[in-house]
Amino acid sequence: MIPWTLGGFGAAAGSKINTGMSINTQIGRIMKTGRRAFTLIEVMIAVVITAIIFSAMHYGILTGYMLVASAREQLRGNQICLSRMEGIRLCNWDTQLFSNSIVPTTFTDYYYPVGMGYQSNGVVYYGTVTFSNVTLSPSPSYAANMRQVTVTVTWTNIGSGAHTAHTESMQTMVGHYGVQSYVYTH
Repeated sequence: MIPWTLGGFGAAAGSKINTGMSINTQIGRIMKTGRRAFTLIEVMIAVVITAIIFSAMHYGILTGYMLVASAREQLRGNQICLSRMEGIRLCNWDTQLFSNSIVPTTFTDYYYPVGMGYQSNGVVYYGTVTFSNVTLSPSPSYAANMRQVTVTVTWTNIGSGAHTAHTESMQTMVGHYGVQSYVYTH
């Protein structure tokens, strides 16, 4: 026998090769005995780690999506309140402001407004408009010519099976001759 070393083929230094076999057979034998497969426990641990990572990623993406949807619904609630407020500011005090046909005390609006071409209207927003007397201390002489207007919008999102109620509310003051006539004196 002649001592040969095959350091690059997985055999230990100083290994002897049988000269009765071809070199290709000897290298094949050394490489086959040097190979190892993963054990069942290693595979199971890798599967569990992968499942945990993908579950965490899925939960993070789902939570991010739900937060964005909630923020959009909140923004739409703000838009509805502001739209009603701006409409009230355009009304005439004597003939329009307190008319239920022009400024209804209850209303319904949608996440996707009617006429936009969507198949569904999305989240339903229920709103109320209330007028109350202005309470200022001390009570000024023009208090009878002012009203406090409150617009409140409520909606329920039903994302992920959980029903969560939300409310958005805005207040402003409306004057018979415009608020600027009472706030700014010349």
